Amino acid sequence: MCADHTESCVTEIGANYSEDMGDQVSGLDPALRAELHELTASLCKALNDSKRLMLIYALADGSRSVGELCAMLETTQPNVSQHLAMLRERGVVDATRRGTSIFYSLRYPRLVEAIDVLRGVMAEEAGRRQGLVAKQ
Repeated sequence: MCADHTESCVTEIGANYSEDMGDQVSGLDPALRAELHELTASLCKALNDSKRLMLIYALADGSRSVGELCAMLETTQPNVSQHLAMLRERGVVDATRRGTSIFYSLRYPRLVEAIDVLRGVMAEEAGRRQGLVAKQ
């Protein structure tokens, strides 16, 4: 099935994906479905850095200033600001100015639950790999 990357293969994969996702995407126009895939890929790129993951966990309990985040992550303000800019650009965090400080918060706190699921999968994979190494 789908030995090459033809349009019919992409359509078939998209149809199966829509069935698996149920009501979330099944009724979407194909262009909107494609946009959803792009947004998901963009979000995954934002999560592809350990410092950004730590920032997300640091914001799980509520909004924090850049200074607070720097202290929590034990890193510099330029580094934290660079990561926050990426997360803001991808729609992961919101920024609110209070006086001279900017406070960041998670736009979608449920994202932490999704990351926890991914961490659980990776923990299982690490256990599987360790079991394979032990057998050798």
